[in-house]
Amino acid sequence: MDRQPEPIRRLLAVVRARYRALTMCRAIVRAALAASAVVGLSLGAASLASLATRSPWLPAAVGGIALVAVVAAVVWGLMPIRQVPSDARIARFIEERVPSLDDSLATAVDIVQRQPSPILTAPFVADVARRVAAVDVSQIVAGEQLRRNGVRAGVATLVLLALAMVAREPARQSLDAASLVLFPEKLRLDVRPGHTRVKEGTALPVEARIVVDRAPVSARIEGRAGGALPTWNAATMPASTSRPTRSHGVRLGWLSTAPAW
Repeated sequence: MDRQPEPIRRLLAVVRARYRALTMCRAIVRAALAASAVVGLSLGAASLASLATRSPWLPAAVGGIALVAVVAAVVWGLMPIRQVPSDARIARFIEERVPSLDDSLATAVDIVQRQPSPILTAPFVADVARRVAAVDVSQIVAGEQLRRNGVRAGVATLVLLALAMVAREPARQSLDAASLVLFPEKLRLDVRPGHTRVKEGTALPVEARIVVDRAPVSARIEGRAGGALPTWNAATMPASTSRPTRSHGVRLGWLSTAPAW
């Protein structure tokens, strides 16, 4: 049962609420700025990775590391929110900003928590309660301070959201690259014209495409040309910019339907 006098209990509750709001705003600023730094570095790393190689491994690795780093930055930034200040800590916080209390509030809180003989302590606690009733809460945590920190938290969050919007396409590319690395069996090869009838002695143009969506990779495809001595020809498949899906395509050449003897 709470045996604290009403003025002390009310002051502790109001100051604790403002203290936690202030802590939350500062934690949001810290988390948002840390995550923004990680997203900015990841965007630069993704750009360098796309220039360095067309293999899906590097974009997938950059995306995975960036995701882990962003989560770690947000958790690190928001860790102070988990701490719920005790009455003794709030009392010390109040006394730091109201020197006239002169350690009396923390002592009164400690006395009430220890529950000693009320006959000896009641006069002292009642005197502290009268002094506390005259304390202005804005002298401890000003409303202007709360508004300033709230604005900072909002600006930091907007910066993070803006960077997240910019990072949407690189993130999608990293996700598609990871899908290629982890699930290569889902790769789809589109060969045109597909099943067809060709008159003997004529040539047929064959075109192949690998549908890879947005992954920033290049592919090589090998085809065997007909003839007396069939040979393998390799070609790089450049990325197409068509949407909603993107393909890597190359013309393999002409398939002769003449007898191979």
